[in-house]
Amino acid sequence: MTEEPGEVLKIDYNGRFLASGHPTGTHRSALAFLRELGRHKEVEVTVHGPPQKEAFAHLEPSPALKLKTVRGGGKGFWHAWEQLCWPWSSGDLAINPLNTGPFLPFTPRQIIFAHDINLLRHPQNYSRAFWWWNRSASIHALKRARHLVCFTEHVKADLMEKLGVPGERITVIPQGPGLPLGMPEEPTPVKEHYLLCVGGMQPHKNLKGCLEAWKISGLAAAGYRLKVVGKPQANYAPLGIGKELANQPGVEFTGYVDDAVLAGLYRVATAFIYPSFDEGFGLPVVEAFYLGAPVITSACSCLPEIAGDAALLVAPADYSALARAMRRLAEDEGLRARLMLAGNKRAELYTWRKAGDALLELLHRLDAVR
Repeated sequence: MTEEPGEVLKIDYNGRFLASGHPTGTHRSALAFLRELGRHKEVEVTVHGPPQKEAFAHLEPSPALKLKTVRGGGKGFWHAWEQLCWPWSSGDLAINPLNTGPFLPFTPRQIIFAHDINLLRHPQNYSRAFWWWNRSASIHALKRARHLVCFTEHVKADLMEKLGVPGERITVIPQGPGLPLGMPEEPTPVKEHYLLCVGGMQPHKNLKGCLEAWKISGLAAAGYRLKVVGKPQANYAPLGIGKELANQPGVEFTGYVDDAVLAGLYRVATAFIYPSFDEGFGLPVVEAFYLGAPVITSACSCLPEIAGDAALLVAPADYSALARAMRRLAEDEGLRARLMLAGNKRAELYTWRKAGDALLELLHRLDAVR
């Protein structure tokens, strides 16, 4: 559906994610959708976010994007702003891209991106204070939102089954890669042999399982390394990884690395390992497809839906099976080549251009039935 000549689709965008110093997958998703909306002449997007200039540094200039700064800060400021100020600032179409939003009954105009409902599926993974607050800011808000956008059929089924949200109030829009592609390549030592694990260090990401499988695989003795990119995040339970696992031979924790370095690590990796117990989409898997890393991931949650036949799928709790998959990719050059080719083909399904067009079509549809 298109707007009549002269009409502009006005959208308010919750930009609290711009206050983050270390963007997560959800922050990258929020920024990518905003960039896509900025491509269109028939929309006007007002982004409500922090006043720091660097917060908007990653946004390309666009006549469709207007920045409205929100002044304030300190612990808990953005949570309070989202509940008490944002509902009155936002118009008929208000997008909340971080899985949270206003939960009070007088805020029916909100559109929320529902990345997952792990808060209900895995409550033991969160600190008590974080869980209690987000039960309202996320779960109650999702129930009351005008419309939900999720990124896999797996999450849509969860929203319908566990929250009782009718299917007609949910739209599935697959995302693109988390990393911006086309950036200058960071030189990476080609002769180095390593397996790569990337993602927020939250308990459900199953880093412990990856380290257990690494120990079983024996690949350290064969000259391989396991590079782990990321660091533990606040508000989550401890990872439960002892020093023996963390300090075993061949394991290297890099912490955060910048995007160019991370892209280089994907390009040269012998394999990418993503043994998560539960995901709403799995941006790193799509990144690996784009950047040529053969993928091992979990045969559960949404990951088979995302990976299709372009990855080795294993049960995340079966450390021996994960270790065997690691060895297969390390030893079988033909298998690596087949998965790289399949991953490259699979990546064609996941582009931000497609995602942005689908979101704009949804917004037109919702605007037409105000």
